[in-house]
Amino acid sequence: MKYFMDEHLKTIISEYALKRVDKTITQEEFEKFNAILKSDSESARFYNELMMTFLNFEEFGEKIAASENASQYPLDEETLQILAQTEKVAPEVVVEDTGTVIVESAKNEPISKKPNKFFRIYNILVSAAAVLFFMFILYAHVFPPHYSVQVASVVDQVEVQWNSASEKLGIDDRVLTNQPPYILDKGIVKLLYDEGVDVLIEGPAEFQVLAKDRVGLKYGKVYSIVSNGGLGFSVYTDNAKVIDLGTEFGVLVDSNGDTDIHVVKGKTMLIAGGESDTVSMEIQKGRARKVSANSRSIVDIDCKDKLFVRKINSENNFVWRGHDSISLADIVGGGSGFGSGRLDSGINIKSGKVVNDLPGSGLDYGIEGFLPVVKLKYVDGVFSPGITKGDFITADQTYSYKFPETAGFYWGYIFNGAYHVGYEVPKHYLELNGITFGSKENPAISMHPNLGITFDLEAIRTDYPDLRLVNFKSLIGISQTVRQYAENNNNIDEIYQGGKINSAVEFWVIIDGNEAVRQKLTDVEDAVQIVVPIEQDSKYLTLATTEVNNTISYSWALFGNPELTIEFSK
Repeated sequence: MKYFMDEHLKTIISEYALKRVDKTITQEEFEKFNAILKSDSESARFYNELMMTFLNFEEFGEKIAASENASQYPLDEETLQILAQTEKVAPEVVVEDTGTVIVESAKNEPISKKPNKFFRIYNILVSAAAVLFFMFILYAHVFPPHYSVQVASVVDQVEVQWNSASEKLGIDDRVLTNQPPYILDKGIVKLLYDEGVDVLIEGPAEFQVLAKDRVGLKYGKVYSIVSNGGLGFSVYTDNAKVIDLGTEFGVLVDSNGDTDIHVVKGKTMLIAGGESDTVSMEIQKGRARKVSANSRSIVDIDCKDKLFVRKINSENNFVWRGHDSISLADIVGGGSGFGSGRLDSGINIKSGKVVNDLPGSGLDYGIEGFLPVVKLKYVDGVFSPGITKGDFITADQTYSYKFPETAGFYWGYIFNGAYHVGYEVPKHYLELNGITFGSKENPAISMHPNLGITFDLEAIRTDYPDLRLVNFKSLIGISQTVRQYAENNNNIDEIYQGGKINSAVEFWVIIDGNEAVRQKLTDVEDAVQIVVPIEQDSKYLTLATTEVNNTISYSWALFGNPELTIEFSK
């Protein structure tokens, strides 16, 4: 597994450094060299090491040149033998003798100076020594000793599956450098570097811990959260190097070998290109670039801030990709609220059990009392508003609410989706304000009258202690498809009012027994966006729908994009 920049960048720096020493570097090369050194502290350190070595030997050469005769050279017999042996195998150095040495004056004006008798020896010694030691240092960096050091720990992982050919990592394992690549077929691993960098790796991925401040990625996704102490952390791929400049950033290497860089916070430095056309550029927050594996070209792409996993918690299977809300529809579908729920999965109001399809014929009579839902962690329970004895809307009976009396009938179940099917009505997706709901992109809770559900806010806070619930938001309304199917079937008797096809539903939002929203809507009205603040001591959120005209016919009601807006405290 080869990582771009380990050999390539250091070779370039060494070549440019030698050109600067003998003053053959072009203006274009100088600008490129300067950009690399400014953008990468590691490159600057490496260059500094090379130049310090050169200067040390330049000083040594000056001492030789200052001697009055050859017998006074401060070289012992052993050193002379080593230099002589090196000279035998070294490439020939051609020195053009012009008889005049050009030296820059304080005013940068060339002046002539006649060389003394030792100058030629000094020049050859300094040049030979510099080249020799440049090559020595370059060799040491290109072919470093293969020792391993512990630089990071595995602090968490979710649903991991390691490739059979790979070493497996477990929680609390220390991770070493100079180890074979790890191959993660599935799941997410979180590493914490000793320098204070969180690195989340999502499978399928092949990666390698290269040093205390870098990780190599052959394919897959890596997201880095860099603290002040980890400034300069880098991600290497086969065709790019991404250097942190105080950031959160994600790197994706796809099956073609292309590298995508998405900067979520701060900025990064990207270094990429071929041997003769290395390019370095800053990428600011909210921007992204793609580096082609074949052409090494760099193009702008859309920054996808929810493409990468940023937080995980194996205790509750929590996976967060930067979402600013928790989907209640996803929770009803058996998920964590962050997209893992199953579409059309929901709750049978009669049993409180999780079901994945419409139970029975769809039309039934409600239940008396409040029914806990055990299988869904963040759902306290369900009920039938208007016929509930005691009017309790929580399992512990701490809160109640007096709904208007209803006939008690309902259709279907409370589920993560938005469809209807019935007598002479084929199964179809529901619409609000021109938006089709019932997908991952536009989730909804279908809840025809007369149904109610209560969510446990405290259970959510317990699992996510660094999360703050801000408010509840949703689009509420009756599907615009009602009119189409009612007219097609000439079935308007039960919903005909004032010469218009019209079904009606009353929507309710209740927090800890206190009414927050009570809104009657018909199918000929636009859906309404509601926003309800959530206090930090609020324990329960209740949603309900009830009949208005003593009928539930064509009352295809839904909560579109029902979500809890959230903030993280850290």
